[in-house]
Amino acid sequence: MYNTDAMGVRIGELRRAKGLTQEAFAKTLGISAQAVSKWETGLGFPDISLLPMIAESLGTKIETLFGAEPTPPPTPEKIYITAPETPPRIAFPETAENLHIVHCYGTAACYADADPVRIDGARVMFSDGSTADLAEGEIVNNGGVRVKIEYADEDAYQRYRDPSAAFSYDYSGIRSLDVRTSGAVETEIHSSDDGVTRVEASGSERFLDSLRVEQRGGTLEVINKSYRGGGVYREHNNRIRIYAGFCRGEDCTLSIAGSGQMNCEPDFQHVNASIAGSGVIRFAHASTVEAAISGSGDIAFDEARVVTMKIAGSGDITANAVRETAVCAISGSGDIMLGDGELQRLEASISGSGDLRAGNLNANEVEISISGEGDVKLGHGTARRLSVSMIGAGEVNAEGVTAETAEIRLQDGSTLTVGAITGRSVERVAKTATLRVLSRE
Repeated sequence: MYNTDAMGVRIGELRRAKGLTQEAFAKTLGISAQAVSKWETGLGFPDISLLPMIAESLGTKIETLFGAEPTPPPTPEKIYITAPETPPRIAFPETAENLHIVHCYGTAACYADADPVRIDGARVMFSDGSTADLAEGEIVNNGGVRVKIEYADEDAYQRYRDPSAAFSYDYSGIRSLDVRTSGAVETEIHSSDDGVTRVEASGSERFLDSLRVEQRGGTLEVINKSYRGGGVYREHNNRIRIYAGFCRGEDCTLSIAGSGQMNCEPDFQHVNASIAGSGVIRFAHASTVEAAISGSGDIAFDEARVVTMKIAGSGDITANAVRETAVCAISGSGDIMLGDGELQRLEASISGSGDLRAGNLNANEVEISISGEGDVKLGHGTARRLSVSMIGAGEVNAEGVTAETAEIRLQDGSTLTVGAITGRSVERVAKTATLRVLSRE
């Protein structure tokens, strides 16, 4: 009698035996890698019309997929894990805390006091139902066996590399991008020469398995989910290349969770860039920009019309040129740098120790609020209306600025220097604060 319950497991074993990634296998079937993942984890079942193509791609019979012929489980490598053309293997100790090694995956090893009944890639299963997932760093223990996961040290990791794999897909009708990465992924976005949007990725099989590429209308989503275990976050050489079928697109989301890097060449109407970690994002031009950092990363871009920038950490944001409105908020120790520009409005709010540095600006309105120790330095320029409110030990240096009107409120040990005020000013300055107006006309 045929057994469909474990068909996904058998498909996974045969796929790995053929040396295929989930993405490569899915491409031969004309389906998504997520569908293959669901089969292999038991969350889904292939459409019956696909079975002949699945069997042909895996070099087997349909009967084998149903379990009519036994599929021998892979023999685990007990001491080392390696791949072709990689540096020396990682050697793990035979024992750890009176447990013996039962499986290795990447830079992780599983130790137990009983032999496993099944090993499926990174997943180790025992007779009492206990499991150890070396890719996720997760153990589910049902009490019948002692299990632990050990990781290689940093030196061993530096000698280790995952098997190299790659894929390439083409898409049409793309006008927007949504690119989000986790870990140390290097992403480059360029304009293509043929008007077709193309995605190329290379790196470890674990990285490629975590990568989802999907078209939703005119938006292309390129997202690699978070994955842990065995030094995975320290992996290098994981790369994404996107060749957009346009020079100027509509919307672009660039997001990094970790230490990755993103460089974006095409222009967009709107860019939303965010970093949670130590990554770096660089892009060129956009009409409107939203940039946010919660960590130590850096964001830099060439030019925009309307910009909103937020820093909650020690990272920096650099805007070489802003043409209309710049709204800056710093609640950490990071800095914001603005180049020269003609602005309708500059708004800066600092509640931490970070600084705002601006070049030569002419603006209708300049509004600065500081409630921490941060500083603001403005270059030469004019402001029709200057509003400064400060609480704390911060300092605003606007000695090159000429304001037509001013509203000033200084408390505690704050300091403000203004080049000139030509019209009406309202000033509330505490005894402990300092106001310097170099010229009153």
